[in-house]
Amino acid sequence: MRSLYPQEKELMQKTLLIKQFSNPDKKKLTAAIYARKSSEDENATSIDTQITDCRLLIQANADIMELNERYIFKDEARSGMFQDNRHEFQELLNEARNGNVDVIVFYHHERLTRNVGDFNTIKAELERRKVFLVFGNAYYENTNMGEFYANLSFAMAQFEARTAATKTARTLHLRAEKGKSAGGRAPYGLKCIGKQFDIEETEAPAVKLLFDMAERKESYEKIIAELTAQGYQTRAGKPFSKATLSDMLRNWKYAGVYVYCRKDKAGNPVNRKSHRVLLGEQDEVRNDDTVLRAIVTKRQFLKVQEMLDARELGSTKQNARPEYLLSGLVRCECGKAMYGESVKGKRGKGIYRYYSCANQRSKQGCNVPKTDADYLETAVKKVVYREVQTLLRENALSSVMLADKQKEYQSKIGHLSRRIQDIERENGKLARKLLNVEESVATVLEKKIKDNAEVLRTMRQKNVKLQKIVKYMGTLQDKDGQTIEETRLFADLELTRKLIRAFVKEITVGKDNIEIQLKN
Repeated sequence: MRSLYPQEKELMQKTLLIKQFSNPDKKKLTAAIYARKSSEDENATSIDTQITDCRLLIQANADIMELNERYIFKDEARSGMFQDNRHEFQELLNEARNGNVDVIVFYHHERLTRNVGDFNTIKAELERRKVFLVFGNAYYENTNMGEFYANLSFAMAQFEARTAATKTARTLHLRAEKGKSAGGRAPYGLKCIGKQFDIEETEAPAVKLLFDMAERKESYEKIIAELTAQGYQTRAGKPFSKATLSDMLRNWKYAGVYVYCRKDKAGNPVNRKSHRVLLGEQDEVRNDDTVLRAIVTKRQFLKVQEMLDARELGSTKQNARPEYLLSGLVRCECGKAMYGESVKGKRGKGIYRYYSCANQRSKQGCNVPKTDADYLETAVKKVVYREVQTLLRENALSSVMLADKQKEYQSKIGHLSRRIQDIERENGKLARKLLNVEESVATVLEKKIKDNAEVLRTMRQKNVKLQKIVKYMGTLQDKDGQTIEETRLFADLELTRKLIRAFVKEITVGKDNIEIQLKN
């Protein structure tokens, strides 16, 4: 650990004098220590050593600062690439925001973060609060040159971290392609056999029971009661929870399929928060070799997935804001708009949705009662469904024509995906150049990287929309001469809202009637 520089210590003494104006009893600056070690840093300095060396630096400057033992924060097995999963670090920032910490000491600048953007954000906030960052390996002056060297140091740390993470991700991806596990514990019902999974005989019957009852559409309450009655518990020795059962029902391993970097319907990694940035750039890998024996059949697993999808689509989450498909289209016969209104059922039995008149809600004398949202939305959907059928029939929009249009959009998606990859590669090259250029050039490169990031964001949003359109056109195709099913037509909430607005001009609700006015 280094010693404090004279100019560094002088700034601290000035800050202490300023703080003593408002608090005469304050004799020294309050110091805190932060130590971190990630799971990938096997050869990095241990947390205990980091704390010991930070203590020595504080003790060597006991005339200006003192350590509060409550303010020693350490994050074990936490990557420096991200902030939100470092709970101790977040607590430290909160203490600084509350004015309880004046100096934060780190063994090395990499222990703070391995992300240039995070460093600048944290530094700017703490400087506003007159909190000093002290790194045991370096001092960055508050000058243009000092800022440049700081950014360079953190850029190098970021580059090294991302290089290591990319290498790890590629290794795991290759392992998954070869039919081996990419890591992680075996789920309940399975056990690890080397780099593969096999049935855990004492737990597998509980998993089979879960899928059998779910296939019969039994409630989670009944499933939990039956599992408990038969003596099954989690590996922690507790009764199963609804959340645990929900996760288990989505786990492909029970059907004998290993999935690495599983993607959702929009093509995004399901475990984005745990795998973060790099896995988002990888393809999904599936194989039947990693799991030696399945507990349930693929047919049963897929049937349960369809049921879960339908349940999620049709249910209103208790803690989420209820959806109102007709917002902005519904008017009361008195002339006022009608708005969505949700009411909790007695004893917590769900949420009931209504459309109610603005005059009635403000008690201005309207006698039109609130209208059940499900009833009104179902009525509107039936009208739109009929209009779609008529449109397809009158315009002879055959499956072949729709399929051709689908291919056209898929071609656009392919082109857009290639453009996204090109810009991502360009940003990677610019980031590497950034490490070896002068400050004036670095500013230009940083702006280009930022502009590219904004273009990427827009392109990705457009790509997702195009994918939804392609999927939606698939629902309109009249397969084998069969009539389009209404459930298929309205399967996607966002597209259903747009479809309704494409056909419906206004909905008027009266005391005894509902009038749906269509667009010409």
